[in-house]
Amino acid sequence: MSRSLHWLARFLLCASFSLVSFVLGLWIATLAGVGEGQGLAAGAIVLFNGLLGAVIGLAVALLLLRTLNARLLRAVLLVVLPVGVLIAVLILAGILRSRSEMQAHLAEAYTRLPAFRLALAPAPPWRGEPVQRFSADWGRRTIDISVNGRECSFSLSGAQAVQLLTALRNTEGVLYRQPRACDAYPGPGEYHISFTIPEAMPPDSVGDLAPSADCLRAYPALGEPRSAAAALLASVAPGADCRVADQ
Repeated sequence: MSRSLHWLARFLLCASFSLVSFVLGLWIATLAGVGEGQGLAAGAIVLFNGLLGAVIGLAVALLLLRTLNARLLRAVLLVVLPVGVLIAVLILAGILRSRSEMQAHLAEAYTRLPAFRLALAPAPPWRGEPVQRFSADWGRRTIDISVNGRECSFSLSGAQAVQLLTALRNTEGVLYRQPRACDAYPGPGEYHISFTIPEAMPPDSVGDLAPSADCLRAYPALGEPRSAAAALLASVAPGADCRVADQ
């Protein structure tokens, strides 16, 4: 056996023993009810027992490597390796299934977001070009911008909608506590923002203001929707659907 194959066999033996022992540790901990009555810590406790089992399995594999001859090690590897591969495949399948289920839950949660609308003018630049208007409509799942005489539109994802809605809720909180928050900070508005958030019980949450620089310094949450829009525009791929605006 070449040196590289020798080390590969040693690695596979250690990895197989660790995986088998990890699963055995989880199974024994679950069977013994180790995590029962521990609340949110139950999963971590069971996982710790699995990791402890993996360490024990690794120690056993290292001991075998020191005590068994090459022929016996090959025999042990032929028995343990298929089990380790099977466990690895099952773990990978479980992770992929879990991710798929999580994505399905997220997609369902996104459909329950309120159909908010947001408009900013002017808006943060897009690809170095000034944006005269930015509008997001979760009901239509779209974002529309006016940039240098062109109208561009692209889809609004659920994750992006959550970012915008979170920023709007923070702005709404300021306006709820201080409906005329910017009256004490006169001056030219940095930009105009308007939004509507449908609520389960009327009235809907609305906002329409042009905060000055001093007002934005006093109430940073008022600037969060524009910051969220800037982050969103920065993540948009160059292939957005753009057309020349009608004259």
